[in-house]
Amino acid sequence: MQVCRELRGELGQAFLFGQTKKDLTLSITDGPENIEFKFHKFKEKYPSVGFANLAWNNSRYVVMVNSTGKKIEAMLDGLVYGSVVTVQNLFDTKDKFTAPEGQVELEFKPYEVKAFRIYGNLQR
Repeated sequence: MQVCRELRGELGQAFLFGQTKKDLTLSITDGPENIEFKFHKFKEKYPSVGFANLAWNNSRYVVMVNSTGKKIEAMLDGLVYGSVVTVQNLFDTKDKFTAPEGQVELEFKPYEVKAFRIYGNLQR
């Protein structure tokens, strides 16, 4: 229900009208880095955590999906250094913080989805 509300709101707007960016990185620090799909002779590897980085309406929207049944720890990196940027959890708006080191440590439960709105001075 909550995801539906978000997709009808600002997150949906970011997916529809936002610009894909490549300036942030997500590195797996613990857990599987890739998952492999097999179907007959077809075999393909994909990142274990899907990652969208969208710029829209003076904010950055970052959506991450753990596609495995295992716990994963990761590091979101590339944010502006200092406390001029606010990171807000879109599924729990009371969960807001700064990332003064320019990075955020994340822990994903199996199949968990995380979505953040990042705003403030996004210029480097």
